[in-house]
Amino acid sequence: MIGFPTETRELAFDTIHLNREFATDGRNMNTYVPYHGTPMRDMAEKMGYIDPDTIVTFWGRFSHLHMPQFSKEAIEGVRRCFVPYVLLEKRTDGPRSSRPRN
Repeated sequence: MIGFPTETRELAFDTIHLNREFATDGRNMNTYVPYHGTPMRDMAEKMGYIDPDTIVTFWGRFSHLHMPQFSKEAIEGVRRCFVPYVLLEKRTDGPRSSRPRN
C-alpha cells in the first residue's frame, strides 16, 4: 500500500525494494484510502491533505490526498508500475533512475 500522509516517492520505493525479497506468485499495490474516524485520516486533515468534509469510498487505485511531497500523479505512477518495478533487476529504480545501467 502506498500514499500514506507522510509518505514520499523514496519511501514508496523502499516498499518496492522490500517486495523484491519475497518469492510470491502474485503482486499487487493499492493506494491508501483515508476513511473517516481513523487516526491517519485525522492526521491527513490536520496536515491539510484532505478537506474534512470529503467523503471517500473504497477505491484503492487513486489517492484522495493532496500532498506536496508525493503528488497524486506520482502515487498513481508508482502504483501502476509496481509489478514491473518489483520484477526489474535490483540495480534499477524504474525508468527515471539516475543510476547508470550496465
